[in-house]
Amino acid sequence: DMYKSSLFIKYQKKYKHKYGIDIKDYIKPKSLNVNFKDFEQAHLTPKQLEVLRSIEKHNQTKIILCGGIASGKTFLACYLFLKILLTDKHLYKQDTNNFILGNSQKSLEINVLGQFDKIASMLNISFLPKYSNTSYFEVDSLRVNLYGGDKASDFERFRGSNSAIIYINEATTLHKETLIECL
Repeated sequence: DMYKSSLFIKYQKKYKHKYGIDIKDYIKPKSLNVNFKDFEQAHLTPKQLEVLRSIEKHNQTKIILCGGIASGKTFLACYLFLKILLTDKHLYKQDTNNFILGNSQKSLEINVLGQFDKIASMLNISFLPKYSNTSYFEVDSLRVNLYGGDKASDFERFRGSNSAIIYINEATTLHKETLIECL
């Protein structure tokens, strides 16, 4: 959130002291207006639409997608993750650990981040990937962490955190203890 950055706070105090105004009052954050229905009609296959409608109709909270290689599972999972994250942004904004769990951080960077970047671009929303020892990305100022899960000790990175929305990629490649702890 840009309004909590040290640079913004520094200038906010400076302007308040010098001019007696709070610059935050003059900056209106633009509301994100994403038309998910149009996106779904234009970019999802009939099968993906059928699966999405079933998930939404039954208010599913734990979803397992199965299908052949290159059948669109990852694309649909990434889209669904972004849609839920952005639709209920107020729930996931602060003090939550939104994350994606995969075999390794590197495999997520290679196999999943590209899909998120592509979908964010198609939806015209900001997407900022950060590659480091603890990789993550920000989408419309919401942070999503990337965790590897192929070792039994991997769950320690997210244990005890206030997890809100979780996407598990290729669950069969994860260590059993990590998967159980996540669920």
